[in-house]
Amino acid sequence: MSYAVVERKKEVRRKVDGGSMIEVVSAGREQGNVAKIIVNNQQILTAHNSMGSSLNSATMSSNYRKGDLDAEAAIALDKNEKTYFHTKCGEDEWWSAQFNHKTLVTEVKIQNRADGDDATIKRLSNAEITVEGQYCGSIPKISEAKRGGEWFTVKCEKPVAGSNIMVRNTMKTCLHFSSISVTGFKMEADGSRGINVVALDARDHTVLMAKAYDTYVNDNASSDMIRDLNGVRRGSIIIAAVRDEGSRKFSAEARALFTKWGSAEA
Repeated sequence: MSYAVVERKKEVRRKVDGGSMIEVVSAGREQGNVAKIIVNNQQILTAHNSMGSSLNSATMSSNYRKGDLDAEAAIALDKNEKTYFHTKCGEDEWWSAQFNHKTLVTEVKIQNRADGDDATIKRLSNAEITVEGQYCGSIPKISEAKRGGEWFTVKCEKPVAGSNIMVRNTMKTCLHFSSISVTGFKMEADGSRGINVVALDARDHTVLMAKAYDTYVNDNASSDMIRDLNGVRRGSIIIAAVRDEGSRKFSAEARALFTKWGSAEA
């Protein structure tokens, strides 16, 4: 049976079938302006429906320098396609950077170095991308080096959340690329403005979805939420908490869905 909570300016603690304890803290500006959903003492961060995936503090496994080549890790963030970082050539070479916020990553784009021969450009083949140790995807094998500076798009097998991203070379050679771009969604500790929704598997209470919808100003927030909720497995546990204000763009259709699923305060 589905389960829903939408309660503003309140704190709620309830046990669900299977014994898990769920805590919901939902408050407007005057009460502390938070929306927290806690399952068995672990806070579940929701991904906001606006993107935020800026990178900083780049590091790498080693630094290869030759002549005037400046190969620092931060070069991958300078948006200059003519420059690139460059590690030494070894068995476990990697590049990593931090997000400004914890981020739910859906897609990563990497631009290969612009110069070099075929063998050099192919070094990026099969490079593995992880977010806080969780696998996102890999650069495809580069069988023919068509040109330098080519962009490769990797869509994560499933969205992965974390505070850092790593690109690791699996070819046992040097790692280098010019630029990296990440598509993702911010995840904030105090929740996001509007309705923050978490869906749990009814059997083992694992998280199926954790997103926030700005139903204060975003015209599409309610329709996005309805679409996402209708895609959740039937019988799942649905929990919702409002931060700040979430009623202005909370549509009648979204309200009806929450009421149908058992919310007394939608």
